[in-house]
Amino acid sequence: MKKAISLQYFVFLLQNEKVFCEEKLEEFSKRKYKKLAFLIKKRLDIPLELAFRMLFYPNYTLNIELSFSVYKEKQDRYLTKKPNFFKRILKHFSTHKITISNQKLLLDDELINDDLAQKIWLIL
Repeated sequence: MKKAISLQYFVFLLQNEKVFCEEKLEEFSKRKYKKLAFLIKKRLDIPLELAFRMLFYPNYTLNIELSFSVYKEKQDRYLTKKPNFFKRILKHFSTHKITISNQKLLLDDELINDDLAQKIWLIL
């Protein structure tokens, strides 16, 4: 059985995963930052505030770019898997490339607005 998802909803799910990963990465780096500060305080016998100022605390952001090829079946319907042999004989499927990066949607290197992304369906 085939499943379908709106392209806009797919981007929304990808963005939620990105935010979740950024939060976990920040949580992990804060833990390491505190641990290193306490180790420096213990080894060098300096105040804790000075140990925290000596360390660099990075703030990471993830830059996720997802690019994949799809096969256009109808006007706003794209298949993620290659159609079977018999369907390819009877119909013409054009190959397109969808790129998702930094809240931007590109279909064959052309920017897609939110209204069009809502209408486009990916068949999984």
